[in-house]
Formats: sequence, C-alpha cells, structure tokens
Amino acid sequence: MARVPKIYWPKVSSRQTYAADYLLFKKGQGLAERTLDDMDYHLNRLKKAVLPRLDDETELRQCVMQYFADSASAAPTTFNIR
Repeated sequence: MARVPKIYWPKVSSRQTYAADYLLFKKGQGLAERTLDDMDYHLNRLKKAVLPRLDDETELRQCVMQYFADSASAAPTTFNIR
C-alpha cells in the first residue's frame, strides 16, 4: 500500500487573510458564486462592525455577539450565510 504524503497547510499570517482564505476554502467546496458574494458582503459588514474594537478582546467578543444577535430576525437563509 502506498504512503499518503501529509499536506502542510500554510499558516495564516494576519487577520486580513482570514476572510480571503475562508472564501477560497468555501469556493473549493463548490459553493455557488451568489453564495460566495453574499458571504463576502456579510464578512465585510462584520469587519466594519468589529474593526474599531480589535485591540480589546472583551469588546471584540461583545461586538461579534451583538452583530449576530441583531441578525437573529433575518431570514433563515441570510442568517445561515452570516
């Protein structure tokens, strides 16, 4: 039986690349272009909401939770994309 080589994934170097890497991963899973565009839109909205609070982890967590709490009344499809 042949040996399967281990794949070493590159480490993410900064917060700026998280969203791009996530979208690339989702594209590789075969998601529709519309879904990827929607995810990109919501990731940008989230970044704008949390950007001023990146230095304080407690404030950052609170801001992210508030972002998702505000979207609780959204349609199920929109909520799932967020």
